[in-house]
Amino acid sequence: MWLSFGVFAVSTALFLFYVQTICQKALRREFSRPYFRDVLDAVRLEFPRLCEDTGLSRSLGFNDIRLALRCDFVMLEYLLKHADPARRPLPGQERILLLYFRWLLFWLPVRHAFRVREKEAVAKLAAILQHFANVVGERVSVNPPQLVENEAGL
Repeated sequence: MWLSFGVFAVSTALFLFYVQTICQKALRREFSRPYFRDVLDAVRLEFPRLCEDTGLSRSLGFNDIRLALRCDFVMLEYLLKHADPARRPLPGQERILLLYFRWLLFWLPVRHAFRVREKEAVAKLAAILQHFANVVGERVSVNPPQLVENEAGL
């Protein structure tokens, strides 16, 4: 019985290590230019301000930071899924990164309650949001939206 628990614990640890490695590889991806600036100009996102504050500051409370991260994530997730005119599915790394973001955001209150590296978690969440903004900007710039002319030629 103990052997089963040991195998389960080792398997779970290896799986989590594998997921974290995939996410770090996706975050190291180089973009040809910083597309996230274009997305920030088009959509008002809060995560750059969180990066400047380097986490929890006195000007922003924990609930404000968590709400800002969640709202930015919902907006970027929607744009990832619907901004591409070709409606290509997300690559596997981006889908895993979406789940990883949800996982980190879910455990953020626990980190806050126990004061365990919450600034690091906020910085990691902001880095993931920046990656998503770059992906959205790249997808939109590769496939610019086509202007549809009406029948009158206007």
